[in-house]
Amino acid sequence: MKRHVFLLLGFLAFIPILAQQSDYYYYYKGNRIDLEVDSTRLYVVSEGELQSRNSTTSANTRMADYNVKGSTKSYVYNHVVPLQQRRSAVPEVYLSTLDVPEEIDGSDYHNLMEQLETEDNVLQVLPTFSVDGEQVNVTNNFYVKLKSAEDFSLLSNMAGQYNIEIIGHHGFMPLWYVLSCNTSSTLNALDAANLFYSSEKFECCEPEFHGAITFHSNDPLFIYQWNLKYTDEVNSYQGVDINVEEAWEITKGDGAIVAVYDEAIYTGHSDLLDNILVNKGYDINTGSIPVFDALTNSRHGTNSAGVIAAIQDNGIGLTGVAPESNLISIAYGIEVNGNALNKESVNATPLQISEGFAKAYEKGADVINCAWSYPRIDTGMIDSVLNIILDRCVVVFAAGNCKSGSSNKDLLYPADSNPRILTVGGTTNYGTRLTNDMNPGYYSFVESRYGAALDVVAPAMLIYTTDYPYNAASPTYYYSDFAGTSAACAHVSAIAALILSAHPDLTPDQVVSIIEYTARKISPNLYSYQTTSLRPHGTWNEEMGYGIVDAGTAVRIADKASRTTYLRDTVVTYAYINDYDVEIENAVIDKLGLVEIDKEHNVLIRRSFLVEKGGVFRIFESPLPEN
Repeated sequence: MKRHVFLLLGFLAFIPILAQQSDYYYYYKGNRIDLEVDSTRLYVVSEGELQSRNSTTSANTRMADYNVKGSTKSYVYNHVVPLQQRRSAVPEVYLSTLDVPEEIDGSDYHNLMEQLETEDNVLQVLPTFSVDGEQVNVTNNFYVKLKSAEDFSLLSNMAGQYNIEIIGHHGFMPLWYVLSCNTSSTLNALDAANLFYSSEKFECCEPEFHGAITFHSNDPLFIYQWNLKYTDEVNSYQGVDINVEEAWEITKGDGAIVAVYDEAIYTGHSDLLDNILVNKGYDINTGSIPVFDALTNSRHGTNSAGVIAAIQDNGIGLTGVAPESNLISIAYGIEVNGNALNKESVNATPLQISEGFAKAYEKGADVINCAWSYPRIDTGMIDSVLNIILDRCVVVFAAGNCKSGSSNKDLLYPADSNPRILTVGGTTNYGTRLTNDMNPGYYSFVESRYGAALDVVAPAMLIYTTDYPYNAASPTYYYSDFAGTSAACAHVSAIAALILSAHPDLTPDQVVSIIEYTARKISPNLYSYQTTSLRPHGTWNEEMGYGIVDAGTAVRIADKASRTTYLRDTVVTYAYINDYDVEIENAVIDKLGLVEIDKEHNVLIRRSFLVEKGGVFRIFESPLPEN
């Protein structure tokens, strides 16, 4: 009896903790992440499409209790390698958001969920969740990362126990598997992901979220490319352009490939078509080459493409920052049954997003331009794919926009998720951060976000670029005010392409370092740039980063960087260097190591540098004699 009393007391002591936690949660890096329920909506996964109460064709009489807000056909898993034993006939799955009547709350809300689950074609019913004010849903799928390839039998056995189907493994990250809860499953995807993780058999388990990819752009008018070359007639502040003409004396981007991860690019534009690698494009929804449709695509991808690679000296239009670089369109896709005209976002899962990055990588992209954000749902799948991609590609993200007067100006996800991502804020033609305060009445609806993860800034208003009119096709249509951090992001992606065109041997991390190191301190009278321990490439400011990007200086410095040997983050046993400059950072010369350097070249020692007892480090006064 005494034992039972102690257990009861322990349970009662735990009740206040439980009361503070959500009934809905998942695990990320070992931590429980609670999800906030949006009780005004429900999210239903069904085999076949649900009908609204206004539909005369609905076979579901209970649908009169609510409205179908939107319904989307589940996308095809193009980057998943299917298991041979999968069901031969896979039904069409629809993801539907339902508005809940205002009078339904509390227990009635959960009763409605249970009622919906009794419908013959319904696979799963869960609440819609709110993450920083953004709507996020959970599909009937979840992801599992094995600890090793040999653990597949553990996955198979556990999936069989709960009648959960293993769809297959990720073609780019083979330890990641996609599992699906169907009509025979005893768990929904959220509970299943948590149960699989709690078994401690797998490295990571997470539900498949379905959230909005949000653009970062706006619209007014201007006719000069002040962002590329300063002119007194247009600007009231010198030094606001990106100094690209100096870079063009060395390179215009030939050989570099930029993936525009965005809405589909209008490939028929005369100022773009020769630079677009059409057959390398990929739509994360359809799994095929992107198709631009004026009724379902926005102008956003075409705007970004023009800033990056509009063709130069062809007698029409304008010029891009890297006018001889090539473009790949990695497209968000067209939502089935969605009215995308002038829409601000499309929905996608982490798996879809990872497919886009993986395809850009596989198609040979040197730079990936990302002018979008995703709800702040921490997900190991996006983390994993970025860790792989960043070893070969420069990944550039827009910092994001917020409404003027907003109290939350923090950077958006995933721009701030990995320090190796190059994150870009926006500036005005007056040399200030893009805010309504600096341009009263002009951009009353947008400000450039900022914070600890901001790296650099670039022009973000009145940017002239390529476009597509919604009323009729035109091969020479232009837009006079591409704005927001999307526009800024495109400038920086193009500069990365210029650098890699001239010096393809540089690593992505070196390219990022060069862009940061060469940024100009713009408007120092307004912004205090200071030395910060986590910012090794010069003084930095939370609103302006290292400053505005400088294409000309970056390309020139890249020439020096390509002639530099980096002894970085490593143990050095032997090095004899007489043709290159040397930069030493976080290096150790071990007790039997030998490093000899010709003094005719520069030697830069940064931060920690250790020569162990017995090691040799020599810098010669003159070149070593030939043997």
